[in-house]
Amino acid sequence: MKRKLPDETVADFSHMDDAIFAMLRRKLARWADDNWEALTKAQPQIPAGFHNRVRRNWWLLLAIAELAGDLAQKAYNTATAMEGVCNTSDTDIELLTDAKSIFENTEEAATKTFIAKLCEDEERPWATFNKGKPITDRQLARILRKYKITSEDVYPNGVHAKGYKRVRFEDAWARYLPPKNTSPA
Repeated sequence: MKRKLPDETVADFSHMDDAIFAMLRRKLARWADDNWEALTKAQPQIPAGFHNRVRRNWWLLLAIAELAGDLAQKAYNTATAMEGVCNTSDTDIELLTDAKSIFENTEEAATKTFIAKLCEDEERPWATFNKGKPITDRQLARILRKYKITSEDVYPNGVHAKGYKRVRFEDAWARYLPPKNTSPA
């Protein structure tokens, strides 16, 4: 699953209310009656990257999972996977942002060139990402794989190499980077 674009719509969940749902509703109502006091005091662990509405939407569900015991980690993993936030760390966003500036004037870049451009600015994390050394092509690939961006054959300046194409980043940029012309409300 991935974050939807502003112009995308999704179908509402529709279900048939039957005997199984009625029984489940009764059990959940009973559990809620028995545990409401603990839930009002709950402070569930919230995944990194969950902000505002996403944070509030998951608050109660994660609190219930923690109260249920051994379901906490499973709920945490499910929530982060469903929101597409689990792997969207600040580092990931920085990489997407830096990739966008690299691809401003080119359609494709060899992996080695891409890494060299990432490491040009020593203020950015990439020059020391690998225990004080530059980010490796495997580390770069691991981060980008989360966004379905993979290395492929490219021909920058007519020379064959493995690398990345600008077009593969556009979906991730649209979903995870703020639009250029956003002004504070």
